[in-house]
Amino acid sequence: MRSRLQTTAWLALVAVFFAIPLARGLGDFQLRGDEAIYAYAVDRILETGDWLAPRAIQWDGPFLEKPPLKMWLVAGAMYAGVLPHDEFGMRAWDALFGIASFLYVFLLGRRLMGPVSGAAALLVLFTMPQLLTVHGLRSHNMEAALVLCHCGGLYHFARWMDGTGRRPARHATGVALYFVLGFMTKFVAALFLPLVCAAVLLGARERHLLARWREWRAGAALAAGLIVPWFAYAAIRFGDGFWQEIVGIHVVTRFTGSLDPAHLAPWHYYVTYTWAELGRSGSRWIVLAGLVELKRQAWAGRPEARLLLWWWWLPIGLMSLGTSKLSHYVYPFLPPLALAAGVMTAAVARTAGEWLRAAVRTASWPGRSGRAAAGLGMIAALLFLLPFRLYPIRAAELRRESAPLRALRDCALTVRAARPELPSRVYVAGSPFLNHEYAYYLRYVGGISPLAEADPGAALKALTTPDEEALVLASPSALAAFESELRGIEGSPGDPDRLPQPRRVVWTEPNVAALLPGAYAGCADAAVEAGARGSLDTLPTG
Repeated sequence: MRSRLQTTAWLALVAVFFAIPLARGLGDFQLRGDEAIYAYAVDRILETGDWLAPRAIQWDGPFLEKPPLKMWLVAGAMYAGVLPHDEFGMRAWDALFGIASFLYVFLLGRRLMGPVSGAAALLVLFTMPQLLTVHGLRSHNMEAALVLCHCGGLYHFARWMDGTGRRPARHATGVALYFVLGFMTKFVAALFLPLVCAAVLLGARERHLLARWREWRAGAALAAGLIVPWFAYAAIRFGDGFWQEIVGIHVVTRFTGSLDPAHLAPWHYYVTYTWAELGRSGSRWIVLAGLVELKRQAWAGRPEARLLLWWWWLPIGLMSLGTSKLSHYVYPFLPPLALAAGVMTAAVARTAGEWLRAAVRTASWPGRSGRAAAGLGMIAALLFLLPFRLYPIRAAELRRESAPLRALRDCALTVRAARPELPSRVYVAGSPFLNHEYAYYLRYVGGISPLAEADPGAALKALTTPDEEALVLASPSALAAFESELRGIEGSPGDPDRLPQPRRVVWTEPNVAALLPGAYAGCADAAVEAGARGSLDTLPTG
């Protein structure tokens, strides 16, 4: 009974301090970057009913970069009415995957050194800012599913290794199912799960487990049955183009060349990035000490310690051989570092506690003052080395609201409903850098039409002509040119065909200005209230 109460208390702590904050406010900020790609794919599944070939936002053709499991899960929950069709609904699965990953990290830490180890590991993970917010566990991307693939899969692998439970084969099947989740979400990125398992099994002390290979037959067959059908369908429907896209371009080219020159990075990128992320979380030294402790435990024959070491260095070593590198590729391999910190925390806390209890039992503080003082010093050091001070900062960062494009879209659609004669168009002037979220949020307003060189006055006409008003997205240089043109127009004799004020501009990003003429001018206030960047100005009135 006491053990159950302790377990319940620890799980409640995990829920209150880590799970609930991870899921809170998922709909308070607009989709960012690649989130819009996958949200568009979900929207088009629901609009077209074509579940087997989601569509790409760039050209509305088949999206073949990755298998569609994540899009199926999101679209299926929306279709069934379980999730709303909004930002919260897009991200709900990711938060659920993140919470499940946290639970598995806690369970792994508890297996290693008790619940203190698991809780300390979660504290380190939670205070890593990019893991949570940049392509991370709270975003509609693929990383949360891949993190869960490794956390869940390797937990069940550890349970299979020690043979706990009446049917260890169930844990082997659990590994297989988590591999399916990762493989059908982000394709070959999930291969690190079986590679780590194989590396541990082939170690000198675990080879005897190979004799239990029959326990993997059911899981392997199930995984094949869940993976092969979609790949066979896509290969038949799209032919060689499918393999060229999913393997040739998005695997071979990414690792041996580059789809984007900005992704090229030196071989040590993942190591230096991880070092920087640990610095941002204030946990560098406790992690380094934990890795030393894990190495000691591995040398002493602890299989879970060897598992954690392989989990970190094998994927990082292999990925470092490639040319294209992105920071979020390392997310599935941060948990073993956090667990190293948890192991060290528990080891120090255990030693300090033993020394203090011994001093109290004997009631001879003078004779044991050295050990008692050392124990108190250890506890003080842990309080300093663990990132407690960063927890409220990270929790507050998760509650920030920012959705200017969503506000612009909603306001513009209201204007269009009241003024159906307005053209269905959004102009882009001056080649500002636009992330995918612009195309996603503004496609219902009229899509984004680049300003044609043959008609350089089209956007200016949209800013000055009654019943021709349209949103214009402009770079800073284009905005300056528009201001100059407008001063010339409004300094000339009155023209009854010119659009009267107001005309307003709001910065959605430092390099993107949204110009809002006539009926759309009121949308500037809504965008600013929703978190638009920069200042709110009025275009010149002459």
